[in-house]
This record gives sequence, C-alpha cells and structure tokens, in this order.
Amino acid sequence: MSEPFELFNEKLLADNIQIISWSPTADLVLLVSHENTISLYRKREEVSKVWSLENTAWSEIKIVTWKPNGEELVIGCVNGNVYRIDITYDTPKMYPCWSPVKEPASITSLVWIDYEYKKEQIDIEGFDINAFDLESSLPTLSDEPPEEPCSRIPISRRKKVQLPRKPLYSTETRTLLFIGNVKGLIHITLNGVYPIGLLDMFEENSNPILLDISVPHDVSSVQVLTKEDKDKFILNVIDTSILQDKKKQIFSISEIQTKLDYLLEYTNTTLNVLVRHHTAYSLLISKISTVASEYILKNDDQATAMPEVELTGTLAIGSVTETLRLFFEEYLTSQYIKQLESNVTHGYQNSLKIVCEHIIPACERIELALSDLLGFSLWTQRYGDFLETTAVEKTIHCIRQFVSQIHLFTKDLNHVSTTFRAFIKWITTVTEKVAVTSSAEFQNESSLCEDPELVLEFLNKDFIKDSLVEYFVSPINFEQEKNREKGYNSKRLVSLLTNVKTSCRQMLEKPSVTFTEQMKVTSKYRFRLDGVSPCDQPRDKVISFTTDYRDGVQYNYHAFLQLNPDRKLVILKNGFGEDSEVQCAIYNIPGIITDMEFFDDKELGICIQKDKDHSLLSTILLCDIKFKRLPSTELFIDTKSLDVSRSLELKKMNHVKIGCNGQPKRRIMCLVASNGSLKIYSMENEEAEDSDCIEIDDQSD
Repeated sequence: MSEPFELFNEKLLADNIQIISWSPTADLVLLVSHENTISLYRKREEVSKVWSLENTAWSEIKIVTWKPNGEELVIGCVNGNVYRIDITYDTPKMYPCWSPVKEPASITSLVWIDYEYKKEQIDIEGFDINAFDLESSLPTLSDEPPEEPCSRIPISRRKKVQLPRKPLYSTETRTLLFIGNVKGLIHITLNGVYPIGLLDMFEENSNPILLDISVPHDVSSVQVLTKEDKDKFILNVIDTSILQDKKKQIFSISEIQTKLDYLLEYTNTTLNVLVRHHTAYSLLISKISTVASEYILKNDDQATAMPEVELTGTLAIGSVTETLRLFFEEYLTSQYIKQLESNVTHGYQNSLKIVCEHIIPACERIELALSDLLGFSLWTQRYGDFLETTAVEKTIHCIRQFVSQIHLFTKDLNHVSTTFRAFIKWITTVTEKVAVTSSAEFQNESSLCEDPELVLEFLNKDFIKDSLVEYFVSPINFEQEKNREKGYNSKRLVSLLTNVKTSCRQMLEKPSVTFTEQMKVTSKYRFRLDGVSPCDQPRDKVISFTTDYRDGVQYNYHAFLQLNPDRKLVILKNGFGEDSEVQCAIYNIPGIITDMEFFDDKELGICIQKDKDHSLLSTILLCDIKFKRLPSTELFIDTKSLDVSRSLELKKMNHVKIGCNGQPKRRIMCLVASNGSLKIYSMENEEAEDSDCIEIDDQSD
C-alpha cells in the first residue's frame, strides 16, 4: 500500500520550531523558533536556508501571514507590534507596520488579501495621455547605486549599497491588511503601509477576547469571532462596504503614497552614503592635524599643540620649524600626500555626484507627488475624508527646507574642494623642498604657494575643524539646541529628511473619521461552547480558512480544541451572507493534537501525538462533515468519532508542527518535530481529486 503523502525532502534543524508559514507563490517556507529566530528556507532538490533573523527588535512572535504575491510577510507579536518584512532583497528588510494605539495587547489575527481596482481609462482620439507627464521632464533618477568611500584596507572591489526596488504602479495589485489584537482593536492598512481605518470592537469593555478575523474577497463585510465569557462566543458581522464605495479615492492616494515611500527610502539610502563619504574624508584630514600635534608635543611637551598656526607661519614666511621638518620627512611624504589627495577627492566628487544624480532628482519627484496630493486635498468633496490641506502644505515645507540645505551643502562642498586642492598643491611643494633642501636654504626660498588665501582658509576652517560638520551632526551647544526647539533652522541633513518622513507619515496615517464611523457591527450571532480557551490551542489562537466562491457564496471555517471535560476537536462553518448561521461539528480525539491547519477548502490536517516517540498526521474531508446549527442559548455537546480520510505515521517525531501551501500547482506541506526533524510532503491526493466532494449539512438542532 502506497503512502498517502509523497515525501520530498528531509532535514535536521538546530532550532525548536513553533510557527511554519509557506509563501503563497513560491517554494519558500518561513520557520519561527521558540527563541523567536526567523529563518527562510527554499525547497529544491534539498532544503536550504536563504537567510535568518534573530529576535532583537520585537517580543514573542505569535502569528505570521504573507502578502498574496509572496514578496512580503508580516509578523504579529505579544506586545502588540506588527512588523513587515520585504524578502525581495538579498538580506531581508524589516519595517514597523503597526504599534499599539492604546495599551499593548497580543496580536491574534492577521489577514492580507488582494484589493483589486480597475482604473477607468478614457481614450480620446488624437490625445496623448502622457502629454502632461511632468516627471518625464525632470532630471533622470539614477538606477546605479552610488560609490562607497574608499576603504583604508586594500580590496579589489567596494560593495555598493542596494537601492530600493522601484514599484511597478501599473501592474502591482493593491492589498488590504487586517490586524486584530486580543483587546478587540482592528486596524486596516492599504499595502501594509497606509492606514485607512481603526475599529474598537469592545470600546470600554475589556473582558471579551478577539479570536479571529475573516474577510471575503469583496470586503463588503468582515466577520470577527470573539469570546465574551468562559462559554459565550459571538460571530460579529461588520459592514465594511465603504472600502468598496471609496475605492477610487483610496487608490488615487495610495498610488502617490507608494511612490513617496519609494522616493523617501531612495533618498534616505543615498543620503546615508553621502554621510559615510563625509565621515571618511573628514577623518583623513583630521588624521593629519592629529599627527602634526603629536610631533609638536614630542618636541616640546610643555607647548600648546597648534599645527594650523605652525603651518600658517610656514605659509607666511616660507620657514619650516625643526618640529614640522620631522613631520614632513617622517609622515607627510609625497606618496602619502598622493594617496590622501586621491581618497579625499574621491569623497568630494562622489558626494557631489550623489547630490546631483540621486538626491536632487528624488526630491524633485517628491515635490511633484506632494503637489498632486495638495490638489487632492483641495477637492474636499471627494478627498476631504483622507487628506488635510494644512498637513500636505507642512510636508511640502519640510521637503523644501531639505532641498534648500542640500543646495547650500553642495555650494559649500564645492568651495571646500577648491581650498583643499590649493592646500594639497602647496603642501606637496613644501614636502618636496624639505626632502632636498637644508633648513638654511629653505628659509631663503621665495613664496611656495600660488593661492595663499585659499590655503589659509583651508587651514582655518577645515584642517583642525570641519566646516561641513553642521550638515551632518546635531547642535551640541545648549543655546543652539534651545534655539532649534524654538524654530532654529537646523542644517543637519539627516534630521531634515527625518522631518520630511515624519510629516509624510502623519499626513497619510491620519485615521479616517468617516471610515471609523461607518465601519460598524451590523449583526451578532451568539453561541455557547464550554472548555475553549485560546491559551490551550496549539498555536494559542483559532485556526481559520476562507474558501473561494461556491454558488456565489464564500464560506469560512474555524477549528480549535475543546478541553472540558475531554479533549475534542471543534469545527465551525458559516457563510458570508447576511443571514448565514454558524454550524458546528465536534469530534472525540484519540490522542493529543499538537497542531492543525486547513490544507484548502476540502481538507483539514491534524497532527496527533500518540506517545512520546510516535505521532500521526490525519486529515478530515470537510465535505464529509455533517454540520449542525449552533443554538444561541444552550451548550452544544453533540460529539462524534473522528472520521479520518488520510493518515500518515510519523515515527520518532513528537510535538509535531504543520504548515501548508494549498495553492494550485503548489500543494506542499512541512512537518517539524521538537527534535528538529523536518519533512516536506506533497499534499496531492489523486483519489480525492477524482471524486466529487459534496458537503452535507444537517439542519437539525
């Protein structure tokens, strides 16, 4: 007899896994350990690790869900924080997605669905729809990553920074992410970024528990399963038709918001390279003055080390002291000066290139996008619920401040570059003269400098000090900091860009009052089940699955354990129709269920531990279940024996966790035991595929 599941791969893991989650579009599986280490694995001929993230920024991870296109995922934590992870980069990028708006509360439900919208396109003969594309007239935004500073360690190739991925506005499907915490707060975001609604299910009553959120494809209504008392449950139906009614406005703003997110991340990435260049060339110049000071103190430890004064004297009278002579002969050699000139000039030139090819073009596109949002905000009849004109104008003011300082920085950097060239030319001449001329002969030399004013300026402003530091370091003087709080215009570029990002986020994260007012609970279906607690569940939460349309209706399934008086498996079923009732089936369990997951809309997989070294993977066909309607006042106690469809013996595997990808052409699952044994199986069942599956509902109470 053949095995009910075909084994693909085996692997032994070092971590004890608590969560398994498959990408919906690729053979990638995310594993979360009990230590909160997140690891992404790829299934090919062998199972290989793609990357791993140790838990350094979040609390215990409770739940994971993927974006429908498989390019991102979100993780929900016990402290109420949600993080979004982009896996399209060589190393994953993690962003805060949501933080508790009230008290911290564990995330219990994450649902991420497609939110499609076909933009109306009016074709007018002889009219070019791109004729008013102002962005095409802007300077090109470079796709080439900027050069990094020269390394002090000789290496063959400097690794360039990775620029953010440019969004494909016309082809990317928008998504809705629903976030629910145990206290009943439901947060709705577009694309996992733009907040468009916040609903408090329980308001002042903090006793109920939010168990699960279910969302149909048309998002016209949302079902929320909550638990009020030890045996009282409510299936709440929330009217979310506004998500359809306001879809055009949401998409218009979200397209600009997506563009702004990309441009701000692009600007931030390239600005960080600019900061690294400044750090590199300023340290190189500072090193010369530091060593010169050491030579002065070595000659006379009672003297005050002022190398700029010594060099200014040399510039003025052409005389080099014995202290400086040793400095030139032993340290500031011609070879060292050439290397210094090359590295510092590299920093100056690439800094200017970053500004001209990356930062300024990105800022011009940010201003253009904000001007579009300003136009939307003035159309109060359509966009008044989404944008405030004052908030957009504030963001425009912030980006203009940043651009103004970038232009001033470019001007100052050009001037410093000029004075540095004059300094290098002069110092090279001095070094050459010191190398071949005696001290007496050197004093009789005429002027060694063609541009003494520029050299003097460099010695006064950039040799000991750093005239550009104000663009990169916050004010440390108390008066400056005090003035900055009163409105002092800081030159610090990183702070100014942070102001832009903060203002942009506040402008787009304002929860819509209209959305919050209109998303109300329209009906409640109450029922009673004894002995059900979230903390007793294998994943500390309810397992759910939403089907595709069947005869014009979508159905939702829930599965969880009932532990009083005996261990039982409870499966609920309900539709998304207006008058859909909740139906139930309860099964006795021949063992301890360590995990369970819906394969698809036809089958539920259950991991059952028989003894310490023996587990069983069993499945139930949903179409074979005879559901009964749940009464609203009486406890439902009707139980039956478990009717298993397929069963697989798992030897030397205990406390088994399961994760499935039931998408067409994927059909794959992963089992991981507490000893680290990982096995990947096919979910295909030829016998089940060939037979018709017709569900049977028993309408009797």
